[in-house]
Amino acid sequence: MLTGLPHKEFSLLTSTIVRKELTIRGSMIYQDEFPAALDLLKQGEMKIERLITETYPLEMLSQALEGFRSPDRVKTLIRIS
Repeated sequence: MLTGLPHKEFSLLTSTIVRKELTIRGSMIYQDEFPAALDLLKQGEMKIERLITETYPLEMLSQALEGFRSPDRVKTLIRIS
């Protein structure tokens, strides 16, 4: 899955795609939504408490990343201050 556009052109090994019978799909996401979502967060319009399943201080970033693929996690919040 290709999400978004690369900053420069790049080549693909078509022989690998054919040999491994790969499927490549593209998906355009986050066009103009991100700034609007941040504005809604700042205004308190979005209720996100249920989405944040864990909170860590920045100093514990390595521990926060250990269980990154856990199915129990939705979002992990890393606090800077």
